[in-house]
Amino acid sequence: MSLIESSKSNYAPVLVIAYNRAGSTRQVIQALIESGVQEIYFAVDGPREFSIEDKMRVAEVRNLVSEFGEAIQFHTLIRPSNLGCTLS
Repeated sequence: MSLIESSKSNYAPVLVIAYNRAGSTRQVIQALIESGVQEIYFAVDGPREFSIEDKMRVAEVRNLVSEFGEAIQFHTLIRPSNLGCTLS
């Protein structure tokens, strides 16, 4: 068994914390898939209450679960409203 095959068979939990940057989050998820990760814990804070742009950007991040759902298993924590870094 090669080193790459050996590392892919070892499981390590991966937590991805996201907010409103779908492009960056997409790159992270793609890299995790390419490295052999089979499941991730995915936490997304909610949008700020009075920002329509924030609501749209956070929705894009949340939609990544559907976009990658067949390639990797997600365990999600999706916040309905913004808690900020300290409380999320």
